[in-house]
Amino acid sequence: MLRPYPGGEFWISGSDPVVQAVRIRSVERSRGKLVQDVMKSYVVLVAMAVLLTVPGCTGDPTPTTSAPATATPRSTPNAVATATPGPTATATRIPVPEPTATPTPVPGATSVVLTPDADATLYDRGTLQAANGAGESLFFGSTNGSEARRALIRFDVGTAIPAGSTIASARLVMTVDRARGEADESTLYLVTSSWGEGRAESETAGGGSGTTPDDGSATWEHRSFPDVAWEQSGGDYEPEPHAIIVVQPPPRTQTVEVTWGSTGEMVEDVQNWLTSPASNFGWIILGNEGTAQTAKRVPSRENDNSALRPQLIVEYIPATGPQSVDLMPSQDTTIYDDPTLANGAGEWLFVGATRRGALRRALVAFDVASAIPAGATVNGVTLTLTVSQTTAGDEPVALHRVLTHWSAGTADAEFNEGKGGPASADDATWLGTGIDGDQWVTPGGDITSVASASATVGGRDQSFQWTSAEAVADVQGWLDDPSTNHGWLLVGREDSTRTAKRFDSMENISGFPEPRPPILTIRYTP
Repeated sequence: MLRPYPGGEFWISGSDPVVQAVRIRSVERSRGKLVQDVMKSYVVLVAMAVLLTVPGCTGDPTPTTSAPATATPRSTPNAVATATPGPTATATRIPVPEPTATPTPVPGATSVVLTPDADATLYDRGTLQAANGAGESLFFGSTNGSEARRALIRFDVGTAIPAGSTIASARLVMTVDRARGEADESTLYLVTSSWGEGRAESETAGGGSGTTPDDGSATWEHRSFPDVAWEQSGGDYEPEPHAIIVVQPPPRTQTVEVTWGSTGEMVEDVQNWLTSPASNFGWIILGNEGTAQTAKRVPSRENDNSALRPQLIVEYIPATGPQSVDLMPSQDTTIYDDPTLANGAGEWLFVGATRRGALRRALVAFDVASAIPAGATVNGVTLTLTVSQTTAGDEPVALHRVLTHWSAGTADAEFNEGKGGPASADDATWLGTGIDGDQWVTPGGDITSVASASATVGGRDQSFQWTSAEAVADVQGWLDDPSTNHGWLLVGREDSTRTAKRFDSMENISGFPEPRPPILTIRYTP
């Protein structure tokens, strides 16, 4: 039977050998437990004896006479809390600068706000080329999968700032509406090669993945897909940054405005673009590409919310005394003696007759009133065009003032463009102006019978100029009454075959070593 054993255990009574064996083992285990308890008690007693020999631990409130009461320091309850903390494991965030106050206006300066005339995203997607030139957003930084994104942006400063002005400040303002990761640097670089915006529009993942590029789109490998490559993948730009800021990701569903500038480099960039529009390839923005999930999204110039589109805010001091300005065309195109053909968005302009006698003429216009202050006196005019291809020798090309408004349109011919492409409703053709279905009074363009200027045009990769008192009068008239500004028509020799000349157009990005669009140099006194 079971009987209680001292210490709370049980033992078994009985005379059966098996029972006795069990009892013996139970007693042995109980004795072992008792020994362990005795040993524990002994250790406790020894420890207490030691403590009783330590001064201050006897419990006697009377201090010893060998030391004053203040000699024994007492630890305070907050001793641990006041100890110097060591390094923590919390990740360090990049400090975000305080918002920069609006710069004090420069005395005598005029301020203007520009929106981009082109912007696009470059997508580093390996062998898969992607573009998004017509998309609602731009991207820079690195994705979850460590794919880099870079934003291209360009502003036409010459149409908003009078030629000869001195740039006092320049600030690029964007709105970040989506971002990941921590605050990090976003850097602005000067682009050194021309590029095409294209018409590709990504509608997946908010545009973050891009879409198949169309002809003329900028991609990671091409400044104009599919034929014209960057010198270096990811865009051609100067190695030194022109502005650096730290971008703080906004809270979800919110936006944050960010501003680059005004730095000396940015001011110099805008000044150069004003003086020489042909050098204006804009900026490229790079984010943190060394860490995943750093991409920033900003609304592009195509965004539905115009208040969120990028802005270039420029302060300038208008010029005094004689000035000079170089203008790129506001539009240009070729008309073909086949009225179904056009090339308003093409890279080249054609004049003269082909080997089969087909005729070509080039229309070109410049927005003079936007570049020169009203009331200025035009002192000199020079139109410069560069031949990129010809099989003819020296041939005369005349410049005639156009009498009717026209539209360059969107037709974009293939290959070398000499045969033209299908004309759209807004393309000027041999018979139509491209404006509301209007027709030329005279097929081939309504122009003055007397040329404003003439030049002998020779071989390829050479530039040729047209200048005269009549051309000065044309430009002065366009400045005084912009409604009369319909540009010029270039007419080559048409009474023979094989007289055709091909010039670089304003859309050209294939020129060597750089594009050479038509340039109108105007010398004037404000």
